[in-house]
Amino acid sequence: MTTAKIIKDPRNGWQATSKFELSGCLPPDLITTLQLTIVTRKDMNGKLCSRASVWRLHPDGSQSHCVGYGQSQGADFGCGIHTTCPARITAKVVNAQHEQALQYLDKVKELAFAFYKAHREPALSSEPASLEGGQ
Repeated sequence: MTTAKIIKDPRNGWQATSKFELSGCLPPDLITTLQLTIVTRKDMNGKLCSRASVWRLHPDGSQSHCVGYGQSQGADFGCGIHTTCPARITAKVVNAQHEQALQYLDKVKELAFAFYKAHREPALSSEPASLEGGQ
């Protein structure tokens, strides 16, 4: 089981974060490292959302994540994993949903690798990734 960092943000309440290094997504000549981050927190509509996003870690210590739509060049991977509407968003509820989201880690990594592979090669279409729906 992965240990998540759980904090209480004064503005957004409880949130859980887990980070994983991704290797082999980018061409080896690039010096940036990719980090998959899974975060569970309250969204602006009051729902509890678990999302995955890939961040680029640069040699100078900075991080970046580029949001894009469709075939945007330079965009980074992101997808929704799970959304619920609990009556109260407590540390226990956040942790339970975050652990549930981490069960999809292998699938999220697979989607991330496919995303970066498609962006290195010409692709016919690109739909936003989501694990919701059939799960």
